[in-house]
Amino acid sequence: MLNVYCGLFNKSDEELAITSVTTEYQDKSGQWIPTDKCFLGSRWGSYDYSFDDTNNFNISSKAQQDMAIRALIKIDRPQFTARRRMHSSLPQPFVLRITFTDSNNATSVLTVTHINSKSLSDAVDSRKSEEERISHPVHFWVECDDIEGEGRIHASATSMEDDKYVEVCLQDRGLNLYVDDVRKLAFEGVRDNKTEVELKDKWEEKSCSVRGYALIDLKNKRAYALKFNLKTATSSATDYYLLPVLKSDS
Repeated sequence: MLNVYCGLFNKSDEELAITSVTTEYQDKSGQWIPTDKCFLGSRWGSYDYSFDDTNNFNISSKAQQDMAIRALIKIDRPQFTARRRMHSSLPQPFVLRITFTDSNNATSVLTVTHINSKSLSDAVDSRKSEEERISHPVHFWVECDDIEGEGRIHASATSMEDDKYVEVCLQDRGLNLYVDDVRKLAFEGVRDNKTEVELKDKWEEKSCSVRGYALIDLKNKRAYALKFNLKTATSSATDYYLLPVLKSDS
């Protein structure tokens, strides 16, 4: 998605009727490809714009029309930070052509070029940034990078309140495992004769996923560790966290 903010001027003595607004982008071979959608936005408040799928409007004589044009391109791959960045599968520089057609079939063309910045350090999650966000140390951390989506997925686990429970994070999904939760996972594993039981929460987005599993000792009927599987379009990672002996409230 690319938003273009502009001001249009009608210098004529008559009202100008714009009957069509279309958007195209230049692919890597230099061909112009229509975008999947084009929306027009009118100013709403001091800074915001309200968008709809109407692509015609009028401009009064000697008047200025402030507007925004939103071009949508469908990409079936994740993008972790879309703020002022085009997806890495699109050409760089990214060139967008906007064509305005009036009621007399006269056209005007506006060409916009967008270049991604090279720095992604503020957008990528890290163990340090997670610790700053939750305001306490993280005991276990595993991460996996997505080169195409220019981002990182992660999982973490931390024993809390002197081993009262384990705080688990699967990207942006969080859950707390108390002693009864761990016993229930062990019971499910023994009942179904499975050495791995998937946690109830997981994170998925297109080709990326973060999943957690409890590892079950069938002989001793207990869950002894957590297994984390991370997968992106370009890489994968698996790591393990040894569960502490959790305290019971009773």
